[in-house]
Amino acid sequence: MIAMDKIKPSRPARRRFDQDAVLQAVTNLFWQHGYEATSMADVLNATGLTAPSVYAAFGNKETLFRAASDYWTQQYSARIYRFLHDSITLREALERMLLEAVRIYTSSEHPRGCFLTGAAANCAAGSSIVEEDLRQRRIDAQAGVRRRIERGVKGHDLPLGTDAERLARFVMTVLQGLHVQARDGATRAMLEAVVADAMQFIPAPDRTTHQTGKA
Repeated sequence: MIAMDKIKPSRPARRRFDQDAVLQAVTNLFWQHGYEATSMADVLNATGLTAPSVYAAFGNKETLFRAASDYWTQQYSARIYRFLHDSITLREALERMLLEAVRIYTSSEHPRGCFLTGAAANCAAGSSIVEEDLRQRRIDAQAGVRRRIERGVKGHDLPLGTDAERLARFVMTVLQGLHVQARDGATRAMLEAVVADAMQFIPAPDRTTHQTGKA
């Protein structure tokens, strides 16, 4: 027989959890309140997890926020920018992109507005790494828009000589403005009207210029 004092108590099994559900809950917290105003206590209350479980799975608050940023980028940002890769005209791509942003920013299923823009507004001076990560994500998004505009010029969707960087900055300014308006309570219909107005500033293609090669 095995002596009872030789038997070691088994370690309690680690609690399993739905990582996507946890990331959605954490993302919503940061989305609503920003980085600084969201505490680890808030995270534990929202997820129902223990501190050891959260730290074991995601690390500290900074790495948890980065995981939430990645989740938002994959689940929401990708939906907004996917039209840039479709085989449609540049004008259609930009309009669909902005309208999808409006749908996401005004949805009642999660906090309003844009995670990447809203969370950055609440970063303190000591959160420079987090703030820089968000800034780089927005820069990357603008670069993607600029590249699509450049392809639009080559594909005769825009006049030759169109300043792709300037137009991309305009589009991203509209996109970030939609975030502010959504957070302030603007309805989907209101923001769709803003998109319609913004589209009037997208240059129309000049087929003659492309055919002659003259700007």
